[in-house]
This record gives sequence, C-alpha cells and structure tokens, in this order.
Amino acid sequence: MYSSFLITFVLGTAAGVVLQRFMRTEQGERILEDLKATAHDLRSEAEELVDRAPQYLEQIKAKVEEVLKTTVPDAEKVLRDLVANLSGKKPGGSTAS
Repeated sequence: MYSSFLITFVLGTAAGVVLQRFMRTEQGERILEDLKATAHDLRSEAEELVDRAPQYLEQIKAKVEEVLKTTVPDAEKVLRDLVANLSGKKPGGSTAS
C-alpha cells in the first residue's frame, strides 16, 4: 500500500517537472496562450448565451401557445377550468383581471 503511494507520488512529481519544463519553451508558451484565448472565447460565448436565454424562453413560450391554440382551440378554457377545479372554484366562471 505504502509502496504504490510512493510510486504514484514520484511519477506525479516527475510528470509535473517535465510539464513545467515544457511550458517554459516557446512552444509551451504558445500552447498556454492558445488555451487562455480559447478559455476567454468560451467564457464570452457562455455569457452571451446566458444573456439571450430569456429571449429564447419567450420565443418557446409563444410557439407553445400558438401550437396549443391551433391544435386545441379551446385550450385556454380547458386550462382555466382545470385551475378553477384545482382551486375549488366553479368552472367557466369569469375571472377578474
């Protein structure tokens, strides 16, 4: 048990030293800069998607409403009656807006 831990530790340390020396080379620095640029681009894209999410949700909501109205013309009444039944009110009653 102890020997496998020691071997893993030594191999990990050796790999770290090799990686650190490689990163000091011109090619290593170029790779690091490419990784930083890619990470920055991905973060920007993610932030844009988060900003646009409410618009996408509104579009989806509008499309669902349109599909419901065309496939189930009285869907609004059915839903209103369902809510009324769940809340204990009489179905088909008028609601104050």
